[in-house]
Amino acid sequence: MFYRIRIDLSDGFDIDEFITFVSHVKSYVIVRHELPHGNPHIHMYLECEMKEPAIRQKLKRKFPNIKSSDYSIKKCDESRIDEYVQYMFNTKHGNKWELIDTLNFDDKRIATAIENAKVISDDYAKSKKSTGPTIWYRDWE
Repeated sequence: MFYRIRIDLSDGFDIDEFITFVSHVKSYVIVRHELPHGNPHIHMYLECEMKEPAIRQKLKRKFPNIKSSDYSIKKCDESRIDEYVQYMFNTKHGNKWELIDTLNFDDKRIATAIENAKVISDDYAKSKKSTGPTIWYRDWE
């Protein structure tokens, strides 16, 4: 099964401990995000045999300080894995990313995801640039 996971990095959350926690799965990609206003968090693509409730239960047991509002676990459609991994490398809204770790995920796929994310982020930045003040014109007569 394939999952998209997001976890807010609160005090006491140890990424190295988390990597050890997920090291028995088939495959993963972990990327740290931080926006200009803060809000550090990780995004993770995960392939494993566990069902979603089991992942939640293990996560709660291993990291009891994480509240249910601090993380999200959603199934990832197999046909959209590359799209999701690409999203993990976006720089929209000033987002800064850092590749934390991978397991059994092809380096070429990651390089392609990073390249595609840059193109999309650059296009987004260009589309948001102002071309000057908005001028309203009305023909009142």
